[in-house]
Amino acid sequence: MAEPAAVLSAGRRPDALRARPDDVLAAAPATASRRRDALVGLLLGLIGAIVCARAAATLDARWFDTARASDLWFEGDLPRVAAEMTDRWGAHSRSTVHPLFSLVALGLTTPLRVAGLTRLHAVAVVVGVFAFVWTAGMFALLRIARLPRVDAAIFTALAATSAAGMFWLTVPETYAIGSATIVAALAVAGIAERTPLDERWFVGASAASLSITVTNWAAGVCAATWLLPWRRAVQVTANALAIVVLLWSVQRAVVPHADFFVGYSNEQRYFLREEAGGPGAVLRSLLVHTMVMPRIGTVEKPRRGAILTVQRAPIGSGGAMGWMATALWSVLLAMGAWSTWKASRRSRLPTVVAAVLAAEIGLHLIYGTETFLYALNVAPLVVFVAAMSARTPRLRRLARLVACALVVCNVVNNGRQWRDARGAVGARTAWQATASAR
Repeated sequence: MAEPAAVLSAGRRPDALRARPDDVLAAAPATASRRRDALVGLLLGLIGAIVCARAAATLDARWFDTARASDLWFEGDLPRVAAEMTDRWGAHSRSTVHPLFSLVALGLTTPLRVAGLTRLHAVAVVVGVFAFVWTAGMFALLRIARLPRVDAAIFTALAATSAAGMFWLTVPETYAIGSATIVAALAVAGIAERTPLDERWFVGASAASLSITVTNWAAGVCAATWLLPWRRAVQVTANALAIVVLLWSVQRAVVPHADFFVGYSNEQRYFLREEAGGPGAVLRSLLVHTMVMPRIGTVEKPRRGAILTVQRAPIGSGGAMGWMATALWSVLLAMGAWSTWKASRRSRLPTVVAAVLAAEIGLHLIYGTETFLYALNVAPLVVFVAAMSARTPRLRRLARLVACALVVCNVVNNGRQWRDARGAVGARTAWQATASAR
């Protein structure tokens, strides 16, 4: 009787004395598997961070000139975002739709500037941090969705080499970290389906999805709605809003010119714009151009001059490699859609992903002019759908082969298009600088 007494005096439960040896043995492989997952996710995140930070560091300083480079990158606000990442006294005019981005970005760049990094290099490092979070989060989500480790790594690489990944993870914008919050909300939903979670996880995920871009709150709301009783989902949503409002008050003290995200907003000016080209152009951009970059064109904007656009670009117009990539993506997406529908009968996570994807598509059918601007919000969702094909035993080998071939095609096609686009913007800003000097 001395041994049980010693155990009780040490604060251990008596149940532990009756633990079966096979329970202990079963826990060891699970722990080892999680460690391997962490190592793979860390490695993929580091690769993404290094590549994206180096790409951002190659951007010409003129890219951050608000007077010359605004909207040039597919209507992206690169100069404004770079300024908000490094200057607490700036206008921060888009905090009405990006509630806490300024607080997050300044919290990362300020120590780097204090350490002696230039503005450009501090921004590049933070771009790398955002890419790390997004890439590692994508791998974690796919593993939570029960994809084998190899397949999760392949589809994470596919997401990173997509047109959305290459064009928006490598520049200073809100979309990388905003998209990461969508991934986080979906990951919480996936974990909660397998293991009971405290509601605070849902509150945190919902608050995170709201904090960077208000429309991304759909991910947090859908996760709570599908996994919790409706009264608890409403409470979680209200608590998330309260947390973001509280943190916004902290941001206001740090960033005096940041406007509140509830109240006045002039976003209705982007509703049902003729420049969007109608539902066909929007769907083409969201479902195809998000993965495979077509031929990049330009369009004249008042007071801005020529800016890059793919809104009206035909599918596969980037060349022979673009056609091949489009064909591979079409096959993979079709297989994934069928597999997602089958998986939704056994799991709620595919349904949550489909609901968020439907919300994103519905939003951009009426909002925006250059739909590719929002590609990174959609990329994790369509890649998740495609990845479900690897969960279907009859399709797994084919899906893996097609995904690997598509990664290679993306590296060639999307990489070439990215270099051309960077050169075009550099030439444009250089021309504007010369014209101003005259």
